[in-house]
Amino acid sequence: MSDTHDQGAINASSVILNKVRSEDGEFKQIFTNRFHRSGFTGWPKADAIFKDYFGEEEVTIGFEYKPPLQEKREYMTGVGQAVSYLHHNDYAGLILPKISKDNYPISDFIVELFNSRDELKNLPICIFDYDTRSQITQENLFLRKKIEKKNDYKIEKKEDKGKVKVFWAWWRDLSNYEIYDILSLCRQYKDKNTDIYTDYVWPTFKNKLESGQALTWEGEPRNKTSIPPGEKQNYKIPFFQLGLIDQDTGHLTQFGFRLLNLCDQNGPDSKVFMQALGNHILKVGKHMQLIDLLYFFQEDIIKKGEKFKSEKHKELFDNYLVDIGQVPPWEDRKPGRKTTGGKQYYIRDEFKLWNKLGFILGNERTYFREDYGLQFNWPNIREIYNFDINKFT
Repeated sequence: MSDTHDQGAINASSVILNKVRSEDGEFKQIFTNRFHRSGFTGWPKADAIFKDYFGEEEVTIGFEYKPPLQEKREYMTGVGQAVSYLHHNDYAGLILPKISKDNYPISDFIVELFNSRDELKNLPICIFDYDTRSQITQENLFLRKKIEKKNDYKIEKKEDKGKVKVFWAWWRDLSNYEIYDILSLCRQYKDKNTDIYTDYVWPTFKNKLESGQALTWEGEPRNKTSIPPGEKQNYKIPFFQLGLIDQDTGHLTQFGFRLLNLCDQNGPDSKVFMQALGNHILKVGKHMQLIDLLYFFQEDIIKKGEKFKSEKHKELFDNYLVDIGQVPPWEDRKPGRKTTGGKQYYIRDEFKLWNKLGFILGNERTYFREDYGLQFNWPNIREIYNFDINKFT
């Protein structure tokens, strides 16, 4: 289990999620038991996004989580971040500790700041604080400022808002070599003033797929002579969810350039590139939060004395995520999905990705441990989580 910003964020957001969905009198505020976690690819990006429905009206709330033992200015920065989330969300929330690094009662100060001025008090922002003496639980997370009325201001909804169903960067069998290929093509066409992914990058890469020039994780030619139409987006989505390319134009971001340069210097199969990629997937892609959820899911099953087989593991975890509201309910899934014959799960190739990045223990035959599930390589995860790309670029 991790001891990181991500662990605090998943603990706090899970407590809020559970209490709202169970209709807790205080935490519920104005929300309903249809409250669930969702995804968002725009900027600014909150630590957690939740979606709810007031009748047929879809609303979202973006949360900023602040870890303990920080300077006062870090928590004041959180105020600005929470306000900024109102640009693409109907509501916002701030989660912070009761005291700052120097033992100043920072949550009291911020709550008083909001309550003392009508222009701040009336903002559709809720504030939670927690006791720093123990891990965040249902007993030590407190609602200090609530949202008491619905926000009548209609924000301009981003086109992609709500279309990204999950909070993590989802994965379809995209290899390290293919990541390098696509980033390289984005650089090759960087001078084009158009949607370079659609007009240049994808057609070129699609030809590589069809001609056997694209490589799998094992460095073997990928055998794809027929490319389904959906593959264009399947390959693109992780790139913009991870902030490597611009979602609308396909142009490389600053970090996309840095990751590409690192790969140029060391190769797509190098340890340093794999660690940089893994670090970004854990943090920006929020796979650290997903790993923590899977860890607790498996531990709970073990404590109950229950067992499950490899063919049911993914399905059980997927259903668990739906049940606790960490992903949208079944009816929110893509229309027609259940009738297409395709895979039904939110979780697809994430486990394979974790295996390739060294997050889980396994062998050449399998990374699933019968009657247990996935066994995480915590020392390796912590090393990759703490990887600093600045030392290499």
